[in-house]
Formats: sequence, C-alpha cells, structure tokens
Amino acid sequence: MLQSTLIAALAGLASFSSAAPTAHKRQGGGKRGLAFAKDTQDKAYMFTGAGKVSWGYDWEARAQNAPGFSVVDGVEFVPMLHDGSPMFMDAFDSDIQGALAAGSRHILSINEPDICCEGCGGACMDVASTVAAHKAKIQPIAESHPDVTIVSPAYSNNGVDAMKEFLGACDGCKIDHIATHWYGPADVEAFKAHVENVHNWTQKPIWVTEFQAQSGDAEAFLRDAIAWLDSTDYVYRYAYFSVDASMTNGMSLNNIGNIFANA
Repeated sequence: MLQSTLIAALAGLASFSSAAPTAHKRQGGGKRGLAFAKDTQDKAYMFTGAGKVSWGYDWEARAQNAPGFSVVDGVEFVPMLHDGSPMFMDAFDSDIQGALAAGSRHILSINEPDICCEGCGGACMDVASTVAAHKAKIQPIAESHPDVTIVSPAYSNNGVDAMKEFLGACDGCKIDHIATHWYGPADVEAFKAHVENVHNWTQKPIWVTEFQAQSGDAEAFLRDAIAWLDSTDYVYRYAYFSVDASMTNGMSLNNIGNIFANA
C-alpha cells in the first residue's frame, strides 16, 4: 500500500485448511470493491450507479471512527486486521462484532506483512508474528462463525515466498480465500501472471485487494485488467488502489474512477 492513502512451501499448504478448495458464491453484485480511507465512505456513492461495486474496505475493522461499519446500501463493508500493534489488536474484538452485526460476511487478515518502508502502510511483520496475530484474532472468528469467509494476509507481488511460508506455518488455521497485491508498470500480462501463480499453488479463490499500474497507460491497463478479472472464475473480488489516491478528484470521478465504476 502506498503512503498517499493510509497513513493512519506447497507441502505445508495442506495444513492451513482441512477443507478442499471450494467455489464460494458471491452474495450478489459484481467482484469490484472500493479501497477507501476511513470516514470517506461517502465517496462510494459515485461508484454504485452501474451496480458493479459490491464491497469495500479501509484497512481497518471499522469504516468510521464513531465507530461505524457501513459503506453505502448494497455494498458490504469487509473488516481487516491491519497489523499486530495494540492500536488494531485491542479494538478488533469489539469492532469485528459490530461489523458482523452490520452484515459483514468476509474478514481480511493482515495487510502486507512483507512491506516495511516507513509510511507505506504495510504491517512489516515477520512470519511468526503474522501467524501469532492471525491465530489470536482471526482464527477465533473462524471457529465461532463458520459461515464467515476468512481471507489470508495480503502479501505484495514481491512477497510470494513469505506468503507460502505463512500458509505453511499457520497450522490449524481456517483460510478460505487468498489475498494478494500487485504494483508495477501497465503490463496486464505481468499482472495476470502474478494472480495466476498465486492461484495455481493455493487452489483457493483469490482476492486482489490492491493493484495499480504505476507507469504507462493506466487507463488501458485497467480496462484490460477488469475484463480479465471479471471473466476469471477463481478471482472472487478485487479492488484498485485506491478511491482517494487514483480514482477521484474531490467528490468527482476521474478517468480511472469512471472506468472502474462503469467498464
């Protein structure tokens, strides 16, 4: 994750879930979601007219500081445990109950444990710490709410080896879906290859919770990426980075935002 939005082994894979890979059905709407800064959920209205956005998240377990747990009507708020710090761990239990009561049916685990640059928004946690935080806060929800879909920590496209290590180390963890991120130049084939690679060795439904073309023709890239993501069965949900950083100018959609909302 970039500073502009958030400043506030195969053998081991069998151990992270005893269930066989399944095709989880969506609850309606499209795969598209909104990555937005906390307390800016009002911007979601700009994306909902075409009915393609079905969910949103803000890298935390609450959507508003109040606290609140909603985006807009028809859009599921998906809570996240951002990292293992007291700021997020201490509030998580009460926040997650509020989110579940408000209708959340998916939970995202830790954000970019492999990213450690100052101000980048990554959790910067080694594998052992990531497993410990996941087991302390996410796994109890998996056990008490078996109908809730648990999504893995989201490692970057440079963190595939660390993701494999986490999945092998998180023994007894129920992880239904896999999250991943991708950043790079506007090369849709490189983007597709990364997502395909993650799916091939996990055999789980995939969430691309952050992706962005950082150079080149971002508009053409996004159109091509959306077409592929929407047509690929194992891709469950995806969110472009981000509402505030790339897709809006104040309370108006820019060209990237219009593509994401309507293509």
